[in-house]
Amino acid sequence: GKVVSIRFWAASTNTGKTVTLRNSSGTSLGTATTTSTATGWRTATFSTPISITAGTAYVASYYAPVGRYAVNTGAFASALTNGPLTVPASGGRTGSGNVNPTTTTTNNMWVDVVVRI
Repeated sequence: GKVVSIRFWAASTNTGKTVTLRNSSGTSLGTATTTSTATGWRTATFSTPISITAGTAYVASYYAPVGRYAVNTGAFASALTNGPLTVPASGGRTGSGNVNPTTTTTNNMWVDVVVRI
């Protein structure tokens, strides 16, 4: 499949606009931005869809320079599967700054990939 965009839930006070898809080593596979400031789902579309491989871990993230992330505490206490995609237990990630988020968490930060199979 290919990841065509990343979407995230945000309030109007969330200024995050840059999304990144990384491989499991933290290497950026692509970044995209959105200009939306509306409350709700914001989508940032990659200029070229990013090929992904089944059974391989990826990290989808967005950068909010003033914080204000949406969160569901403990949502990833156990694995969550939706179709062909799975988030493992403690599969959420957080970090500080616009870098690879490496701290694992059970929290869902409301970041989704849009995949074309």
